[in-house]
Amino acid sequence: VAAAAEIAGHVGRLAVSAFTAEEVALGLKISASRVRQKRLAGELWAIEDGHSWLFPLSQFEIDENTGGPIRQVRGLSQVFKALPSDLHPASVDGFLHTAQPDLDHIRPLTPLEWLRQGGDVDRVVTAARTSDWYSR
Repeated sequence: VAAAAEIAGHVGRLAVSAFTAEEVALGLKISASRVRQKRLAGELWAIEDGHSWLFPLSQFEIDENTGGPIRQVRGLSQVFKALPSDLHPASVDGFLHTAQPDLDHIRPLTPLEWLRQGGDVDRVVTAARTSDWYSR
């Protein structure tokens, strides 16, 4: 019960801080239908929220003035396609924020740190594909 409550709280925090499809469209300067296409293609990470979708903030570069998204972190569209499509939102977030041994510069970096520092996207894609998702 405690683990389920912790996971529900984690997903709740992701949802509360996430952007709506309209905010993503506005920030990325694309149409709402293009946001939908990118979500369906697995290029944008979204969490279902009843009859709508929310887009977790960690996948975006954020405008310092407006607090809105201005672009997706470089390479994440490829990374999301490499992850299992049925992966729980807490697992996706955990992967993005957990240091991966294959992403070692001076120390192992998280996929988000690696990509934001200009690291090779293919190494993150490989880490996503080779992770043992059933044991996490």
